Amino acid sequence: MNPGKLNKRIEIQRFEKDFDSEGIEEKKWITIRPIFAAIEDKIVRTTNEDNSITTQVETNMIIRKNYKPIFTSDIRIVYENRIYNVLDISEVDNNYIKLITKGEKLYVSKT
Repeated sequence: MNPGKLNKRIEIQRFEKDFDSEGIEEKKWITIRPIFAAIEDKIVRTTNEDNSITTQVETNMIIRKNYKPIFTSDIRIVYENRIYNVLDISEVDNNYIKLITKGEKLYVSKT
């Protein structure tokens, strides 16, 4: 893996409880770490039981391996105002891991 390809800045977010200024509990997504990744889209076509073809886009994100402990079930990734859920994590080599993700919807930022 060429480290020069880690040229896209992504945000790792976790769903956490927080309190507003009045002490009322609210749950929201909080950015826990911005990191750099190599990103590539992969088109996945599957044939269903009724012979129809389903096409989906999976996005592979390659990051440094030392970030692997951050990824738990309550993690998502935001890149270019789009939300990605992590489907799977696999090792590329001794230094990098691949996150297989699926983009969900556009991310609405706070104003």
